[in-house]
This record gives sequence, C-alpha cells and structure tokens, in this order.
Amino acid sequence: MLILPFQHTLSWRKPPVLTLSLIILNCLIYISYQLQDHERIQEIISHYQATVLPHAEAPHYIDYIERNPSIFPEEYVQEIKQALAEDGPKAIAADMALNLEFVAFLDYYKDTVWEEPDSEWWQSARAEFYQNEIKKLSNYAYGFIPAEFEVYSLFSYQFLHGSWGHLFGNMLILFILGFGLERVLNQIKLLILYLLTGAFSAITFSMVEQGSMVTLVCAAGSISGLMGIFVGVYGFQKIRFFYFVGVAFGYFRFPALIILPIWVANELIQYSINLNGQVAYFAHIGGLVSGGALAFLFRQTWLKPTEDSLAIKEESEANFKHDYQSALTLIENLKFEQARKRFIKLWQGYPNKPFLLDHLYHLYKMDDSSKGFLQTMTLLIQHHRDALSVEQWQHLSEFVRKVENLKKINHKQLTLIINQALKDKQYGFIEALLETQEASYFKEHLGLMYQGLIDYAKESVQPMKAQHYQALLAQYGHSTN
Repeated sequence: MLILPFQHTLSWRKPPVLTLSLIILNCLIYISYQLQDHERIQEIISHYQATVLPHAEAPHYIDYIERNPSIFPEEYVQEIKQALAEDGPKAIAADMALNLEFVAFLDYYKDTVWEEPDSEWWQSARAEFYQNEIKKLSNYAYGFIPAEFEVYSLFSYQFLHGSWGHLFGNMLILFILGFGLERVLNQIKLLILYLLTGAFSAITFSMVEQGSMVTLVCAAGSISGLMGIFVGVYGFQKIRFFYFVGVAFGYFRFPALIILPIWVANELIQYSINLNGQVAYFAHIGGLVSGGALAFLFRQTWLKPTEDSLAIKEESEANFKHDYQSALTLIENLKFEQARKRFIKLWQGYPNKPFLLDHLYHLYKMDDSSKGFLQTMTLLIQHHRDALSVEQWQHLSEFVRKVENLKKINHKQLTLIINQALKDKQYGFIEALLETQEASYFKEHLGLMYQGLIDYAKESVQPMKAQHYQALLAQYGHSTN
C-alpha cells in the first residue's frame, strides 16, 4: 500500500531548489563514491584471504549457519561444507569476511571456542581488520550502526543508498514530497527538519536494533519525515492524497493528520510480515512520527506555512475544473434546473470567468420572461458586454423591446450598453431601443444613436432609411436647440 500527499500539481514556475539539490547530491554520492564499493569488497576479501583469519574462523562458520536455519537453508549449509572440504577455508572467505553477525557470534563464544591467548589474538585481529578494511565500505564508513552510534552517522547515512532501484525510488518520492513542501515552507527550515527527522529515524531504529552491527543507509527515514511534516503542517485540513493498492490507484481527499496513524500501522504490519527483511520499518516510523509531531507543534509559530499564491491559484483552478465538469454533466443528463444552480454558484465563486455567464444565458434563454434571465442579461451587461455574441445581442434587442424590461435596466447600465452597441455596430439593438418610444430613458444618446444608424444605412445602401434617420436627427437637433 502506498499513500502519498499530492496537494499541489507539478509546476516549474516555482522550482523546488532545495529538493532538486538534495536529489542531485544523493545521486552524485552514489555514482562517484558508492559505486566503488564493489571493487572495495573484492579487495577486502583478498586481504582477508591473505590473513590467518579464514583458517581460525572457518570451522566455526559451519556451527553458526547450522544454528540459524531460518536464515541459511540446508542447501547453503551443504554447499559451504562441500567447499570447505574440497578447497579449504579460503573457498568460503567471501561468506565470512563481511558477515558481522557471524563476527558477533564468534565474539560471544570466543572464550569457549579458543584458549585465552588465541581468543585475545582473534579479537585484536578482527578489530584491526574491521577498522582497516571493512570500514572502507560506504555503509560502514558513513552508514548508521546501532552498536557504534556515531553522532555524525545520524546525518551521513541519509545520503547513502543500497542500489540503483533503492536510489531511484527514494528520489522519486523525495521529489513529490519536497516539491509540495517547498511551496509552503521556508527552505532553510525545511532542510533543518529533513536532517532532524532523519536523525530521529535512526535513533528509533537503534532502539529496536540495540547493539546490532546492521548498517542503516538510505534517505527513506528523512523522506518519511517529510511525509510526517506534510500532514503535520496541514493538521486536520482536508488535502489530496495519491494511493496505490494492488492494481488500484487514484486520488482522494482526507484530513491530513488522520493519515499519520494509518502510515504507522502499515509499517508495523509490514514489519510483522517481513521479520527477516532488509527494510528498516522502524526507521520509517521514527521519521513519520517525529515529522508529524514537530510540524504540528510548530505549525503556528516557527514553522508557520507561508501563503503561496501560486499554490492557492492552482488548487482553486483544480477545484473549478472539477465543479465545472460536474455542471456540464448535469446539462448532458438534461438536469437543467440543477445545472442553473451549479453555474450560479460557480459564477459567484469565480467572477473572473465570464464564459460561465454564456452557459447561464443558454440555460435561461428559453424562458426570457423569468427573473433568472433578467439577472443573467444584467450580469452580461455588467461584465461581458464587450464580448456579447450576435445571438446575445439579438436576444437583448428582443428583451428591451418590452418596456417593462427596459425599465428594469438602470440608467448607468443602459448608458454602458448603448455605447458598447455603437462600438460593436449592433444597430439592431439601437433600433429596438428607438422602437420602444421611450426616448426619455436614453435622450442624451439620441444624437449618437441616429448618426450611427445613418452611417449604417449608407454603408448598406439603404438611402430611404438614411433619409429617415437624418430627418429624425435634424428634428432631435432642433428640439435640443
């Protein structure tokens, strides 16, 4: 089961500089440093074979693997016995040299399997081999080892990985989480939290693996910390999550912080199923809990999210697309009354999208005597008059021919729409106004209205109409004098 917070859509208008820097650093360390471990291992095995250690340890390696049948199957035990019998201790040197669990086994029984001088010699030789050879490997040099608990390794282990797949998976999730968090958190504070939750992750791991020489390497603890920070910052606010379960995947919205115990429970279940696995589940839990706790405690003070206008805009746009599609679906299903209500609500929420009024116009135009149609036409006049379609001008012309409708348009609105009609050369609307015989509503515009009609009549070669409006213009001019 995979559940990731995915609150913001990806956008490069605000690049996640910190996240990209961390990804590049992790990749460079793996490529330039960790990939050399294969050669180092071969050198370590060669140096081991050149010592007396294989001869001292080989007889007891058989005892060790036979005592751990859950780890070493019978086939492996027989192969080791055969190799040892045919080619001697050096044949199994690769199995013994780097197996620190085997070393711990020998250390526990050293006084039983060897006399005191030999026991002391072996202990000294193994310690020297560990410091001079095994410590050359990246996971032992900079990984976190509970038995040693070096402070620097609480942070250095966060930049190491075990394989290409391990690196790729972690960097992909780091990008998704870091991208979202950089939209709302200060980068310096985010970096501090990234390192701090990674350290808490290692400490939690050490509490479970006390005294163990198992090395912890990877950014997963820090990334788990980012997951905890993400939900802690948003608290109980509903945010968007991406889920992948089996073959099913998709998105859902849920109170952010409620996901935290679900994540922790999933890690505990995975741990109980894979007791001998290579995944540090308790390191994940440490990151999740510490990240969630720190972010939730300080989200109103030190860690208070900054307002991200771009993120808000994108979230608003995503919500609009969802609601807009729902409204269109209502029209497709012939649920016109519900569609009207939905588009009215959309317009109230997004008055910067005048095309919503076009939808309302088409939903109301069949009932042009309704209150809704009048309100829609009024809104079109106020907000969309400079982009009215030919059909809307024609419908508006029919609308104003009814004196009761004309009287519902206030003087300021009427002035604006007359000026727009003259600008757009919508003379059908001008003629419709004049036909109402209610010139008192637009008396101060009559001169421009007549002149516009005269020019239109001349352009369309209608001399009789031009003469008619010229006479009316002359009469208007005489009356104003």
